[in-house]
Amino acid sequence: MRYVLDMPAMFFSCNHVIYQFCMENFMGKKRCVACGALFQARPQVPNQSYCSASTCQRERKREWQRRKLHTDPDHRENKARAQQAWRERNPEYWREYRDVRLLAGLTLSD
Repeated sequence: MRYVLDMPAMFFSCNHVIYQFCMENFMGKKRCVACGALFQARPQVPNQSYCSASTCQRERKREWQRRKLHTDPDHRENKARAQQAWRERNPEYWREYRDVRLLAGLTLSD
């Protein structure tokens, strides 16, 4: 009977909402915040809300960075200092970028 529970919802005769409820609450599966797929959360991470797909992990990291910039003034200040230092080390970057693109016949938005 266990193999029946692992099958997709379309194979069940019961209501799809009941199936989702059972999978999320009784089978230990959670719904990924990014893609919406059901996944088995790691026991070491009880509050896990993203699946292991690389696109979902990228989304998780992007969301963390966005939240960190909005809530942590030290992080925001450190990032600004790092960007300023990079600009000082690479003063000709944008000029060279534009020149190379114009020589290749590309627009700056390509």
